[in-house]
Amino acid sequence: MRRHQILVCLLLFISSNVNAQIKDTLRRERTISAFILPASLIVGGLYAITDNDILGREEIREERNEHYYNFHVTADDYLQFAPLSLAFLMKTIGIEGRHDWFNSISLLLKSELLMGALVYTGKTLTAVPRPDTGSLNSFPSGHTAQAFMAATYLHKEFGRGRPYVTIVGYTLATSVGVLRVMNDRHWASDVLVGAGIGVLSTNLVYLTHKRKNKLKTSNTLVSPIYVPKGMGIGLTISLK
Repeated sequence: MRRHQILVCLLLFISSNVNAQIKDTLRRERTISAFILPASLIVGGLYAITDNDILGREEIREERNEHYYNFHVTADDYLQFAPLSLAFLMKTIGIEGRHDWFNSISLLLKSELLMGALVYTGKTLTAVPRPDTGSLNSFPSGHTAQAFMAATYLHKEFGRGRPYVTIVGYTLATSVGVLRVMNDRHWASDVLVGAGIGVLSTNLVYLTHKRKNKLKTSNTLVSPIYVPKGMGIGLTISLK
């Protein structure tokens, strides 16, 4: 009998450690994947600052001025918020998302705050002149950061099982970045780093968020339970 007890305890111990290892592995994989895309965008943006013929910001602006010198639209001022509008529309009409309203809004606000802080810090520290006016607040692109933060939020909340939602969100965000360059408001490097900051902000917030359950009402029932050689108390909680 004692051997069986020892064996059961050993199996439970091994099982708990295996489960912990699996959870740790999955957590590491989620953490790594959360950094791959934003890191690639930021590295690409930094590379665009250098003098190169592949992704050089000066080369891209020369091409823009040669072929689209008079191009100017204001759509990017509105499109930056399009992914958020889509997310709220889906939530409002009852499409099930990843979180309830409370947690969803909490995640959005934290993502906005982190993204805004990173963009403001970047603009203040670098003081890069804008290509059109020379104002010292070009790097990184706030419009693009906002758009990609919103697209990532849309993906996190409604993209699971709905790849078309993710495609629409990131297409809208990409169009904002392209238009910032086409309007000569930003260098390509500003846009790439802004996109990376937007994705990174939302990913970090989702990785660190602790879900809070907002319970409206509950019914609690306490009753005695009779078992062999004793008795106990049963607790039943019904959530509404």
